[in-house]
Amino acid sequence: MKPTSFREAYTLLLLMISFVTHGQGQGQQDMELIYDDDFLSKEFIEKNFKGGYSGYVNFFQSNLSFPEESYKNQIEGLQLFYFEVFPTKNSIEVHFLTYLDSRIQKNIKEAVEASKSEWLMTDNGPYRIYQPIVYSLLPYYPQTLIGNLPELPADLPLKFQQMFVLIKSKRIDPDFKLEDQKDTAAISAFAKKAYVRALGQYNKMMQLEESSHAYDALNELIRYNPLNRDFLTSRIKLEQSLGVNKYQAFDSYLLSDFVDAKSTEDSEEPKTTFNSPLNTLYADGYIGYENFVNNNFGYPISSAKNKIEGTLMVAIHVSATSEVRLEFLTKLDTDMEKMTSYLMNSIKEKWKKEEKDYTLYQPFFFNLKELYPDQLEGNITSFKTSFDFPVLEPIFIIDNQISTKSRQNQHLIGYNKAEEKMDSNLTKGKFAKALENLNVLIRYNPFDQSLLEQRVDLEKTIGVTEYSSYDQLMLKALKYFK
Repeated sequence: MKPTSFREAYTLLLLMISFVTHGQGQGQQDMELIYDDDFLSKEFIEKNFKGGYSGYVNFFQSNLSFPEESYKNQIEGLQLFYFEVFPTKNSIEVHFLTYLDSRIQKNIKEAVEASKSEWLMTDNGPYRIYQPIVYSLLPYYPQTLIGNLPELPADLPLKFQQMFVLIKSKRIDPDFKLEDQKDTAAISAFAKKAYVRALGQYNKMMQLEESSHAYDALNELIRYNPLNRDFLTSRIKLEQSLGVNKYQAFDSYLLSDFVDAKSTEDSEEPKTTFNSPLNTLYADGYIGYENFVNNNFGYPISSAKNKIEGTLMVAIHVSATSEVRLEFLTKLDTDMEKMTSYLMNSIKEKWKKEEKDYTLYQPFFFNLKELYPDQLEGNITSFKTSFDFPVLEPIFIIDNQISTKSRQNQHLIGYNKAEEKMDSNLTKGKFAKALENLNVLIRYNPFDQSLLEQRVDLEKTIGVTEYSSYDQLMLKALKYFK
């Protein structure tokens, strides 16, 4: 029997042409009369978006996609976010409430920003729109997974717009319908119980006090069920105990804005510690800094065309007299430095002075198509992406539009080959060639002290000074990259 709901789900079936409307219930009215100043209804979009609400749906049909790498990595789940339209500034800001992966966020951000010219408001604001999107492989998980999952879209908070559903598969039948998925014979009992197995694994690992394994299982549960108060609270505690801060900002916001509205006054929330130095040192706190980065940083067009990628390291020096100075510790290319310098300088006044001077270090990982940190971390001893204060959480900048051929572990293979060639060229006395190989290694991995020292010596031997000043600064800073 088809579940009843007060909402409709808009289904975007990738690899098919049609944008299908799926009604969940007959004779039910959309409960759009219950809203407050914090969010806006479908009626508002009907009046203020070119083409009305159907224009809004059609626009996102044309601009949203299920990233190929996300599909290959079998990423699925519920993505919640909101965006704010600022008519007087002619700008839009996107704020993510859950995290599936960076490619999905990038596509959403680009789609929302592209809608800027479609809004008809001319003054006041900001206007805030909450939007849920389900990303699913086949079988369609909201209809097939067994367990105490939220019924979608009925269980979504009222402030959210009607749900978009993005389904991707190599084989989608032309007659595909969401309502038929629950009873599809091809779906095995094992596949249906994936959520239940993850829940069992989580409970077992918590009893055994195996925090790392419990955390992995909990991440699987929350991507399908991000509005479960107990799950979010537990993940905050687990991240604190493991020294991780990947999800705490998202979970904390969900607890305060959605989930806690239904909780009792007697419940006691843990105080989050996600990137606590930023909450103290940056005027808008961790979430404000993260939102600034997400809404402003992109991949320079010329850098992408020239296939420039690697690790850019920036030192943020804040004096006791409120003077802020940026310093680059690595070199990739001029356009990346210009963009980073311009954006970081635009928020100089946000850094708070302390009694003594202090320095923060911000790593940027620029990636073409694939995430090279995922391939190097764990395979290259000196390479890492998790650091303690005063090193801030790394910023990943990805350009998915480059049409380069993707190959599994291509960065790790290339890194190892460059290292072999460098050793061979050094043995043969071909120092200029060895320096070229060394530049490749450090471009991705500036955390290796021996490589930095070797390049300083090689540049002295050859009589060049392209990287020496950067390397000297990075060598002094390495003691903080633990």
